[in-house]
Amino acid sequence: NALDGEGLDEHLMNSAVKGDRDQDMEDVKKLSSEIAGSLFLKDVTRTSTDTFRKLREDPMFQIKQAEHRQKSELASNPLIMARIKEKRAREARKVKKAAKKEKKKARKEKKKAKKEAKRAKKAGASSSSSSDSSDGEQAPAPQSRGPASVATRRS
Repeated sequence: NALDGEGLDEHLMNSAVKGDRDQDMEDVKKLSSEIAGSLFLKDVTRTSTDTFRKLREDPMFQIKQAEHRQKSELASNPLIMARIKEKRAREARKVKKAAKKEKKKARKEKKKAKKEAKRAKKAGASSSSSSDSSDGEQAPAPQSRGPASVATRRS
């Protein structure tokens, strides 16, 4: 039974299909122009023509085509292309210059912050020694290593 099913499938796959569809097409072709809707059956390419007509009459399509024509005209003119390239180069230089200024400003800010931190650390060290003296204990006075202080210590 299973072999018969496979044999039937094999037979159906290798045999030609009966032309019921072909018969339907013949019947459609025989229709006269008096029947409603038969006008559209005569011209097979009518739908593609209709589609192209809709595209050509579409205002957005016309705008896009006009823009495309203008761009191609500009691209074919060497003088205008040279101006465009020069303008792009100028804009690139401006962007590069602005980036360089930003980088320099960032470095300057970093340097200023580092200097302020150093100043704060130095001020914090001297203020901490004065805050220690307010507790009742005296911190030793900072000794400078200059020549004047050495001379006063020896005498």
